[in-house]
Amino acid sequence: MKMKLMLLYVFASLLSNLQAQTIKESKWVASLGEEVHNIYSTPLNVPLIQTKSGKLIALEPSTGAILWNNPLYVNKIAPLDGTPCSFVNGNLLLDINSGRSIDLSKLFSGKMEDFYVIPESYDLFIHSTNPEFFTVVDLYELKMRWTMKSDISGKSLQEGKGKLGAAFMQMNSPNLETGLECPPITNKSGGVIIAGFGKLSSIDPDGKVLWSVTQPKKKKGMVQTVDNKTELMVDDNRPQFYLMKSKMMTALSTGDGSEIWPEFYAVKGDVLVDTETGLLPLTGYHEQGNGGTSMFAKTKINLVDYATGKALWPDDLELKGAVDQFKILPNGNIAIVTFNQTNSKFQVLDPRTGKFSYPEEIKLKGRVIDFVAGPDKVMFATSRGIDLLDLNTGNNLLSKMPKFDEDADIRTIYNKQFVYNIDTKNKDVYKTDLLTGESNKILRTYKFAVGEPLKKYDVLPDGKLFLASDHNMKVYSPTGDLLIDKPFDYEGRGWDRYNRAVNATTNTFGAVTNTVLLSVDFAVSAVVVLATTGTQYESAGHEFAREIQAPELETHRINKNQKAAEYYFNMKRLRKDVAAQGSFFVRRNKADKESYVSYVSKGTGDIIFDIPLEEDATAPEFAVGEDIGYLYYAPSFINQNKPSFDFIFNKERLKTAEANNKAGFIAGYQFD
Repeated sequence: MKMKLMLLYVFASLLSNLQAQTIKESKWVASLGEEVHNIYSTPLNVPLIQTKSGKLIALEPSTGAILWNNPLYVNKIAPLDGTPCSFVNGNLLLDINSGRSIDLSKLFSGKMEDFYVIPESYDLFIHSTNPEFFTVVDLYELKMRWTMKSDISGKSLQEGKGKLGAAFMQMNSPNLETGLECPPITNKSGGVIIAGFGKLSSIDPDGKVLWSVTQPKKKKGMVQTVDNKTELMVDDNRPQFYLMKSKMMTALSTGDGSEIWPEFYAVKGDVLVDTETGLLPLTGYHEQGNGGTSMFAKTKINLVDYATGKALWPDDLELKGAVDQFKILPNGNIAIVTFNQTNSKFQVLDPRTGKFSYPEEIKLKGRVIDFVAGPDKVMFATSRGIDLLDLNTGNNLLSKMPKFDEDADIRTIYNKQFVYNIDTKNKDVYKTDLLTGESNKILRTYKFAVGEPLKKYDVLPDGKLFLASDHNMKVYSPTGDLLIDKPFDYEGRGWDRYNRAVNATTNTFGAVTNTVLLSVDFAVSAVVVLATTGTQYESAGHEFAREIQAPELETHRINKNQKAAEYYFNMKRLRKDVAAQGSFFVRRNKADKESYVSYVSKGTGDIIFDIPLEEDATAPEFAVGEDIGYLYYAPSFINQNKPSFDFIFNKERLKTAEANNKAGFIAGYQFD
């Protein structure tokens, strides 16, 4: 124990002495007692440390205390979005917060083929093959609810349907036939409804079959076999659910599976919008490999009576694409954004009359990332800039904005009423005032050292513009005057080492962080532009609150489960303010002959703090979470096999470094 404390002191002193001029001391230093092999970031901001002996250790991010440790060597770890769990090495489901785990391979034989989170019950439904099993895991308790064998290759015990049938075997229901044609849905009683091959079955939370019925068939004519994909959809407001077969849809009772509609309704759709006057089935846009819904796809829509399945409008309406996003407006109209692999278009629909607001869908600048509608305007954040339209007429309120090249890569950043569009192809920056519509080019042909591409960008609270490559940061005034041009030199032991360090600063969750920041800034701009003081629109941006805090909840639609969402939020170690005052660079201080990972002020270029790399042998481990304001750093000190020249003849220094390796130090730095 004394040895560990002494080494802890040695390591803390080492960092303090090296960085006394440029860094506050690390918030904590932990010793794991063995050499660190890897650090994994997690959506919960609980760092996972893999040791070289094969232990997985979780740390409390604010103190460095060990939350739990597990004798587990990690080959692959994949978060289960919106839950505290991750899949480790494929079949182990691990609760990152508590260290509890469940070995899925012990629940069933074979390969996990598909898995689905049931948002209403917060259960994980797993379909495994060779042999076929269905398994349900309670994600609150991380324990199995039930597992059943589903042998779809043979005959059932009594009905003998052959290979087209399926035996869904369980001691209390040996004759139930089903397979898995599509993702299951909730039965609103804590269980699931499964669409099998020719069967529909409802199963309770304990694995008991509540009912099983033959899938309904079209009474007049045949269901088309082209694109004959089965889908199930939940009705959140009524005791019924919907079965989709190709372009045919019907409703059944959640309670017993009986048919409610007298006939199928001919429509293609996989999203149901519940309006005040009926159901509006929409075809959602889905990415498929490198493509998605056909760019020539047209979809027809009509309002459906939820009680009879009859069309309520005299004629179908046509959309020139699949629905990418939609919002129900305060007046009951529906704002719809379509996408067809090429561009986004916008239309507003009045479901009571079955009429569109505009003669044609309005083409937007790029793929819509988010949009907000106020009382008379609608604002879009797209992949190619901002769109602001008059909601009543559809007129463009930003007609003075520039027209970008079709192949230009446009980055957009916001500062309340101002929007900056960065044209990375032509190296120009435009600034637009959303309140006046004025748009001007404030930067012409920005350049970085050695012709490097743009990697980081931000607009600061005072309106200054921060642009940076890997090695060069620049700060411009709100009018485009260059204020700071600061290069960061790096001369380390090979580019591999540099790339390892810099890649660590843009870890797995970097994309999520960028999405969060974009949503926050866009929401603030939307409030400024759209809000009317004293009305419900004053807090328009706050409708993104959950999306901003945890965008990963939307992956499995977990946002609709209040209990599950709060459960997840209570485990996340997330800062309320996600704005970051600095950015990370890897740099070389030639005077000191030291290399650092440096956190640099975006506004001034000053070094806020440094982490030295000089003591590292080959592979320092980093995990950086700019969304939570922590950096975790495990140095890899000089070792006996690969000592540098100045260590060869300094046995005491080499001995100390080896001891520090064996102590397994982790340092936690809190920034901002």
